[in-house]
Amino acid sequence: MPINDRYIAPEPVLRFLADGDRTFLALRLIHGLLFAFDRTVKGQMKLVPSIFPKEHRCRASLISAAVGPETARDNRWLRSACDELASQNILHSVEIEGKTVRFKLSKKFADSFLTPSSGSVAQIA
Repeated sequence: MPINDRYIAPEPVLRFLADGDRTFLALRLIHGLLFAFDRTVKGQMKLVPSIFPKEHRCRASLISAAVGPETARDNRWLRSACDELASQNILHSVEIEGKTVRFKLSKKFADSFLTPSSGSVAQIA
């Protein structure tokens, strides 16, 4: 994956995400979203629910450039990953409209950013 940076993901978020079977494409999308969230909130992941409380929009090309399969020529992988994350109650009301991905974080996923941590964090590289 082209992301050439690090970000910190709170332990409760990772625990929430680990509780379920996810395809590799869904994990790519999660990785891209966590990376984007971290960049937006400048490492203060507890701010994610307040900054992304409603529907959020981002360019599909940004997600694809960051974590998409190198050989992908369209957004089919992204559609599949969005559908999976919506069915698993991670993203809510997710849609791809042309070149834009619209989504809302599920309440459970957003709440995991606010859950007190046991002090451990994961640094993703």
